[in-house]
Amino acid sequence: MQTKCQAHARDQWLGARRRELLPTPYVHVVFTLPRRLAPLALQNKKVIYGLLFQTCAETLLEVARDPRHLGAEIGFFGVLHSWNQKLEQNPHS
Repeated sequence: MQTKCQAHARDQWLGARRRELLPTPYVHVVFTLPRRLAPLALQNKKVIYGLLFQTCAETLLEVARDPRHLGAEIGFFGVLHSWNQKLEQNPHS
């Protein structure tokens, strides 16, 4: 059985994405809901995910404004991931 390796295509795609990045440092931050809240989020997506994004935004802005950290106004975007790699519910942004 012959398998196709996608490593070259992946490397080309990653290279293209790297060329799109702005010449500025990036930080990846993940906020995860406690496991106990996952069933609540499943039943109340709009409310719980809205609160998650609001809390994430407020936290990032407050920490970045603090002169002990950046002392700056920042820009950011959030992406909701509601499942982990094992396809288990794991809300995080």
